[in-house]
Amino acid sequence: MRCVPAMPGRWARASRPASAASTPRRNTSASASRRRRAAAGRSRPVPAGAYTLLGQPRRHDAEDGTWKRPTPEADSAWGAWELAGRYSAAELRNGPVLRGGAQRIWTAGLNWYPTETLAVMLNYQNGILRLDEENRRFQAIGLRLSFSL
Repeated sequence: MRCVPAMPGRWARASRPASAASTPRRNTSASASRRRRAAAGRSRPVPAGAYTLLGQPRRHDAEDGTWKRPTPEADSAWGAWELAGRYSAAELRNGPVLRGGAQRIWTAGLNWYPTETLAVMLNYQNGILRLDEENRRFQAIGLRLSFSL
């Protein structure tokens, strides 16, 4: 068994448009430094990874630059199982028009690949949405069935 990333690390660029840069902003929250970094155009990594518990781990296809899904062992009745995790952050503000706040989400997942074409994915998400008025915490559970042709 090997630990391989579910997807290569990505960098997201968050910046304010020129029209919003001239709009005065209040520095009343602890996220003022985060807004300054976003306005300066600094990038942040999005860490994500997966660990194959049973079956063949993900393979990297150098030809098209993608990660292939785990595959079950030939003689396995259990298929392939994988633990996955991810952290994501998004700035949902755009000047005075869009004042959505800042969102941070931790995701943990358990993926089951009973065959090479079928996948069942169970995800748990724990996040916070930071607004000017108040912070909102949320939790979510998602179940997805995926079939590849």
